[in-house]
Amino acid sequence: MSSVGFVGLGAMGEPMVRQLVRSGHEVAVHDLDAQRVQALARSPGVTPAPSLADLADARLVICMLPDSSVVGEVVSGHSGLLSVLSPNDIILDMGSSDPRQTVALAASASAVGVHLVDAPVSGGVRQARTGELTIMFGGPGGLLERCRPVLQAIGSSIVHVGGVGAGHALKALNNVMS
Repeated sequence: MSSVGFVGLGAMGEPMVRQLVRSGHEVAVHDLDAQRVQALARSPGVTPAPSLADLADARLVICMLPDSSVVGEVVSGHSGLLSVLSPNDIILDMGSSDPRQTVALAASASAVGVHLVDAPVSGGVRQARTGELTIMFGGPGGLLERCRPVLQAIGSSIVHVGGVGAGHALKALNNVMS
């Protein structure tokens, strides 16, 4: 996958996009903060996506958002990703979400032929800048293999931890342990 959509350009999202571009991916970026979008879109390999509809051509869309409620709105809200993506496209929730809500959202996505999987990260902004995040993938192994070229651009360790929601469950445990 050379064309990737990315939603959420905060402290972690922006350096993750830069790593994707360094690895040769074309990235269309969306954020509620239009200034963040425009600033990052000045970089070669980055295209602004003023609306979620502008991500319709991406076969993989990464969401790096603060919590399940925001992910739910972006994915299934009015004019959300499920209304613009095509069957067999993938939504990759890389933030810290509630595993139960992830499973429910994946079921909604599946109903329209879209795959939603979770792949939260461990590591901070420094690791995001260097592409050394640890990624906990929750979803079918075949989807992991489809996502692997993108994930390798941002993570030095990719661990398949189980079905959809397992990545977010492990991330929650990791946060408690930390």
